[in-house]
Amino acid sequence: YYLPPFLRKTSGRIISLVKNHNFSLLGQSLCQANVIESFAFMRSMIKDYGQETILEGETLSIKDLFTQRSKLFSQLDDVSRVCRLDAAYYLADDILQKVDVASMSVGLEARVPILDHRVVEFAMSLPMKHKLHRGQSKYLLKKVLSRYVPPRLFERPKGGFTLPLREWFRGELKEMIQDELSPSRVRDFGYLKPEGVKRLLDLHLSGQRETHPMLWLLMS
Repeated sequence: YYLPPFLRKTSGRIISLVKNHNFSLLGQSLCQANVIESFAFMRSMIKDYGQETILEGETLSIKDLFTQRSKLFSQLDDVSRVCRLDAAYYLADDILQKVDVASMSVGLEARVPILDHRVVEFAMSLPMKHKLHRGQSKYLLKKVLSRYVPPRLFERPKGGFTLPLREWFRGELKEMIQDELSPSRVRDFGYLKPEGVKRLLDLHLSGQRETHPMLWLLMS
């Protein structure tokens, strides 16, 4: 965000030379034309697998979608536009969807107080220095929290709820994933290219790439 486009792309090309997949993805993200496209690349499940090698027919890429939608608030700075896109898609279609399904499955009424519309509207109106301060995200929220709870409770990495799909797909669920994503099943489904899906499966089972997030998405 802080780097000028030329320097960002140059850094991306250098980072991509490192023989590591995560570094390769970081380099490719930096090499995108602008911040919105970089964000779309990071949010994409397909990333560098090649959308055209997996999906049948004409599809709208997440990059094109985000570019189109971000024009609705072109008057905002790049980070604020990214925040709007995240709230409109990732928050609504992923995070909140999971909370709703998981809580309702056990009859639990869940609440998300920090998403009260007054809090969201206030947060959206804040200048960038209160959202991203010297590289620190959630700056203002942490300042408020520090009045009430010790820093050790919020100055630490996130703790997610990720399933061990990487290991499952190479172990106890290997036969299931091979059956669900077999060329015949994929061909019958109609929206995916069997050879592209097989490539993703082979890459994961051989240990060449960690393609389990995409395999889980395709199987679902």
